Amino acid sequence: MPFPNLHDVTVDLETLHGDLHAYVPHGFVVMVEHWVLLIALSKILGEILFLFYQQLGKQPTLTQFEDLEAQLNAFMITEPQATDQSAVVTFSYYHLQLHLRATLITFYRPFVSSTPRGLSAAAEIAWSTRVRSCMESAATQANAVLDCIAREGLVKFATPMTPPLLVPAMHVHLLGCKSENHLTRRLAFNKLEMCMIVMRELQKTHTSASIFCGVFGEAIRQLLPGPFDESVWGVAQIRRPSTAGTTSQDSAQTVNLFDSALQPIVTDDVLESLLNETSSYNYWESFNMPDQAFVTFDRQQFNV
Repeated sequence: MPFPNLHDVTVDLETLHGDLHAYVPHGFVVMVEHWVLLIALSKILGEILFLFYQQLGKQPTLTQFEDLEAQLNAFMITEPQATDQSAVVTFSYYHLQLHLRATLITFYRPFVSSTPRGLSAAAEIAWSTRVRSCMESAATQANAVLDCIAREGLVKFATPMTPPLLVPAMHVHLLGCKSENHLTRRLAFNKLEMCMIVMRELQKTHTSASIFCGVFGEAIRQLLPGPFDESVWGVAQIRRPSTAGTTSQDSAQTVNLFDSALQPIVTDDVLESLLNETSSYNYWESFNMPDQAFVTFDRQQFNV
């Protein structure tokens, strides 16, 4: 099957009558280009998951790692020209950047605690240091993209895929909060807090954002006990099911609503896997579906 290209979509525009062109958004061609690039990036991501995330698969070779790294380094996203600029096009550009950063983190993450076959023992320390640096740089770059989205007022264009795209970077920042270096630990906390602020904004329209907020809010409490801004980190999780429904509905704030719904989801096992740098456990698969969180909350509030 041939790889999709720009012409596959734009050819349909040529058949439209003149009046219908008014409904085609400005910069549509640029967004189609982003769509084609996203498909190409998804293909690379599929290869990464196949080679690096098989539970019973063989350890990938150094050649396989270098081939995929070369593909990612060659992946270019051209910034839209001024003539094509619009709010939707700009968000599309930033969103594709988030896809790329999330893919880079997914690529480097398994090799923070392991090395590929074919790497000499003498090169392991330097190689692992470089891999960690690349992963952390990708997470920091994701924050820079997120800052642009927030600063330019583009959060309103967020899609259901936006909250999950922030999770890889947030996980890297969370692991940075475990650093023995005080400055590194503090910077990682600030980066994670920035992501949480945006995630709190996204939870107004996307259920998954509420779940991620609850998980990371509870995880940070395991690392840094002390007072937190509840508007950002939420309230502490109550693990006793018998007390889950005792909060009055009148006194519950929006942020508390979502945190209460997460009580059966954020377990000690999930938190341990999230905070364990060497864990290969896919903790995201252990979460309930987003809609289930609201079902649980409704049952707690109304004793259904």
